[in-house]
Amino acid sequence: MNSKANSRIEKTHCIVSWSLVITLLILRIPIFGAINIFTNPPWLDPVFELGTYLLTAVFIWWECKNLEDYHVDLLALWIILLAKPIQTLYLAYWKSDSPLSFPRYPSLMIWAITIGLAVALWFNRKNLPKFQIKSFVWFGIGTLVGIVYAIILAIPMTYQVTSSISPAFFWHFLPQVSFSIIYQIGYAAVTEEPLFRGFLWGMLRKTGMKEVWIWLIQAGLFILGHMYYFGKYPISLFVIVPIGALILGLVVWKSRMLSASIAAHATSNAFGFFLARLVAGYLNKAIPMMNL
Repeated sequence: MNSKANSRIEKTHCIVSWSLVITLLILRIPIFGAINIFTNPPWLDPVFELGTYLLTAVFIWWECKNLEDYHVDLLALWIILLAKPIQTLYLAYWKSDSPLSFPRYPSLMIWAITIGLAVALWFNRKNLPKFQIKSFVWFGIGTLVGIVYAIILAIPMTYQVTSSISPAFFWHFLPQVSFSIIYQIGYAAVTEEPLFRGFLWGMLRKTGMKEVWIWLIQAGLFILGHMYYFGKYPISLFVIVPIGALILGLVVWKSRMLSASIAAHATSNAFGFFLARLVAGYLNKAIPMMNL
């Protein structure tokens, strides 16, 4: 095959990859993000989650020979495969009325996507990233980063919580946080990290763009993806999400592993709301004491 033919194939491959990334961004920002500002129709969440997971699976299959270019290490790949199906079981366990609660039809579509991707990757297993112990090290580091981030922003978050937790019940609620981390991996981290800190980052880097600009661009688009907080949760939109986007971007920049930012994202989401309610409960008791 001559160089011109190779060049044409590479160009076509790149066009398909960019098309998938752009479609994911459209699904996230003008569709899910913008519509959610005004209303939340019952079809929106399942369409967004199913569409995002399907396109994520297609991109992974399409770029299975180059996954490390998009920070997809083997641990991250396993998380992407397993976390969404587990999310459907989690929703069923808590008797949620979500369409993604197993065994409703949308949840079965999640399982079908997972099985389809698993089979496709099995046939391409020689091209997948190799096992690395440092993936687990960075997953641990990402978890710690998420906890620290949640602690730092716990006080600003108190202005958005509608209920509080008494400090005396801290250990009672802690097991729920552990379950929440598992849920957040499937619900938020697997939905957002592959796109913003993986596929988009890798595609922009292939254009020759400096990574400091990629870091800022992914953060800006991530903020736009959360525009539905406008008018409802201004602290989240203007403080928590921007800082989180920069931190998560920095984690993946330094680690080159999506598993690290997935851990940081899920942990910060799970601990953030919990710690905000805990701090709110403490302040409610501390303020009367200070007035004595």
